[in-house]
Amino acid sequence: MVWGRAMWKAAVAKLKADGGPRGAAPPAPAPSGRAADIDSRDACGRTALMRAAQAGHLARVQELLAAGAQIDARDSRNWCALMIAAHEGRSCVVLALAQAHAGLAEARPGAGAGAPPQPMRRRSQALT
Repeated sequence: MVWGRAMWKAAVAKLKADGGPRGAAPPAPAPSGRAADIDSRDACGRTALMRAAQAGHLARVQELLAAGAQIDARDSRNWCALMIAAHEGRSCVVLALAQAHAGLAEARPGAGAGAPPQPMRRRSQALT
């Protein structure tokens, strides 16, 4: 059976009337004192910061960073927001996230300009 536009519209209307797909969990209540949890994740493990970085919404990325979003969070593919923005070619977002990463590195103990440089690992002979 081929689904036409009318059938899809009817199915969507029925889902909306029924309150969502069968077995769907009701939305979780927002934590007290906060409008929403900024580090909550979707089905792919992405946070709001990652989704904003992927879409290239610089203003939203800056808002989330100012609100304290976890900048080094990883999704199910082990990608952070900076990697996602770079992959999508969002240069302004990449710059903002890179500056935030730099600020995070300076704030960590044992990092920054005063820390001794870490030795580089040698490539294996097979790769050179």
